[in-house]
Amino acid sequence: MIKKMVLIGILCATVAILCQTACASGIGISPTMISVSDVIRGEVHEEIIQIHNPNDEEIGFILETSGQAGEWISFYDYDDDIPLSEGIIPPNDKQFVRIKIEIPSDTANGIYNARISASTSSAELTEDTSGMQAVFRASCDLTIDVTDVQKLSGTVDYITVRDGEVNMPLPIEVKFTNTGNVIAKPTVTIVIQKDGVTIDQFTAKDVEIKPGLSETIKENWDTAERKSGDYTADVSVSLGGTAIKDETIPFELFPVGTMTRDGEFLTLVTDGDLYTGTLLKVIGKFKNTGSIGTTAQMVGEVLKDGNLIGIIESKELEVSVYSSKELTSYLDLTDPGDYTVKAHVIYGGKETDEKELIFTVSEESEVSGPSAPSETKTPLSLIPTVSAILIAGLCMALRKKER
Repeated sequence: MIKKMVLIGILCATVAILCQTACASGIGISPTMISVSDVIRGEVHEEIIQIHNPNDEEIGFILETSGQAGEWISFYDYDDDIPLSEGIIPPNDKQFVRIKIEIPSDTANGIYNARISASTSSAELTEDTSGMQAVFRASCDLTIDVTDVQKLSGTVDYITVRDGEVNMPLPIEVKFTNTGNVIAKPTVTIVIQKDGVTIDQFTAKDVEIKPGLSETIKENWDTAERKSGDYTADVSVSLGGTAIKDETIPFELFPVGTMTRDGEFLTLVTDGDLYTGTLLKVIGKFKNTGSIGTTAQMVGEVLKDGNLIGIIESKELEVSVYSSKELTSYLDLTDPGDYTVKAHVIYGGKETDEKELIFTVSEESEVSGPSAPSETKTPLSLIPTVSAILIAGLCMALRKKER
């Protein structure tokens, strides 16, 4: 009886270890379902998905499509809008992917289905390699309703006009969401008044917003040679000749230098492969914590094996109050070795504290491309089989013992 209990305990422990190994590894995708309604044939619809890495080490991933509408779907990098079919995600991190659904012009009205699959990419096994290499997969199901009825509609989420300084551009922002199924071109008209008298009037430049997406329409009012004091901005938004929103917002102009300029250098990271012959992105994230908009630029030094070999410099970008922006520079990796990037952000006549980034670059020939974690893992689909074999073996052993 004691031997029987010991065998049962060993079996339970083995199954528990197998299950724990499977649960600790894999890949995730969200959302798991997307429903797109009232899509016009010949149009391109966009959605955003996230690929999740729940592991404690980086994984490579591959994106694929299947189903009736699978060929309509293509993948793009979220930030650069360049084609994307595979990539690498750092440990316990995620990657945003932009998906574009291009409806063929000869598609009949109806509901079409597709599936997006994200799977871990495994390193190729040579003839000398033994064991199993796990490939994990997650999926997102799409339902696409194709119609020939055009729907032009949209909503204004908010209108923002903040206080500013004389001789500094005053940003006026309108957040617009396209709730229709065709491209929207909202018209934003801005009337500036002081003491009840109109002193300026202008229209924001045309912005095209695709179905299902939101855009911030931003227009700067030139305050050069204006007097400090109280003002109002009458902002009206129309779409297709129909008024959607009209709002009057008070604001104040102050003398130059009155408002606080402050900012924070949040993160400094790289994006790309760390081997020779590639162009590496160096991305710094800056947050405007002051009370007025500012321009920001990332600059820094690049050291290799402790020696200065060059500089990095991003474009100077405008950063609105309370918002963040990524400042990007590029580094050409010509030689292997240990690299250090020391960078800071210049904004509004000030500088942030310096951040440091250390990484190692390998020879191109030493890199074999995206791969799953190197250790062997048992695929999820084999766990029930292995468990069943163990249970059957235990039962047979117990029966022989009783006989």
